[in-house]
Amino acid sequence: MKEVIKQICGDVAVRVFPKVSLSIARGETVPRGSLEKLISSSLIRQAALSGDHKSLRNRLSQYWQGDAGDSFYDKFADRFESSFLGGHYPLVEALIDVVNSSEGELTQLYEIGCGDGRVLHHLSGKLEGVNRFTGLDINEMIIKKNRDTYAGTSLEFHSGDATALLEEVARPGTIVMSYGGVMEYFLEEELATMFAMLKQKSPVVVALVEPLYDGYDPSLETESRPSGLELSFSHNHRHLLEQAGFTVQFQSQPEMEFRWMMIVAQG
Repeated sequence: MKEVIKQICGDVAVRVFPKVSLSIARGETVPRGSLEKLISSSLIRQAALSGDHKSLRNRLSQYWQGDAGDSFYDKFADRFESSFLGGHYPLVEALIDVVNSSEGELTQLYEIGCGDGRVLHHLSGKLEGVNRFTGLDINEMIIKKNRDTYAGTSLEFHSGDATALLEEVARPGTIVMSYGGVMEYFLEEELATMFAMLKQKSPVVVALVEPLYDGYDPSLETESRPSGLELSFSHNHRHLLEQAGFTVQFQSQPEMEFRWMMIVAQG
């Protein structure tokens, strides 16, 4: 009921504040206040219902550039201990095994959607031979916080579009990591292009922990589709990686607050 009321209020706000809505829709305004976030949520739902995946992707990106992306890790500070070090940790163990067996070929790691940097910092103490750890995030405020928090460490942080940044910096020996729901905000074709680009830099590794919502079954479905409360994208990550020429070394679908897809793939 609460979600229905929120949707109604958002739809009304779009009509009552057309200039604000148009500015958000055009990408001129990053939603930060309560009204702007309400309008943004309504625009996200409208894009999903109309099947306009490109607009949906843009709306989702705008949402995470604003207050939501900045405050998420404060609101859910416990997920590092309860989830990353808990049910998701087998992926880290699998990644450690892949790095150890690479005979020093894997030397740099980029985390897409690094958030508060805790995952990146943890990995920097676990992956022997990897000497460069860089966090990428679309939210400028959280990147600024990370630069202060991890000043004096070897960690690097950059804000901006991850696909463009990776195309500039990826080279043989690269690991690309996303944790806790990041790739769900990318279009299927963006992931396919990213994985194909990375495969050309072989040897490379991709490690993902991504949600699977609303009965999405990657054993039956290959196409991506919007799902979940946020109407983000459920992807068949294994299919996309294998289409790009990767070999999956580890896969698991743990059931926690919902289902997760964990994959480590080599290319």
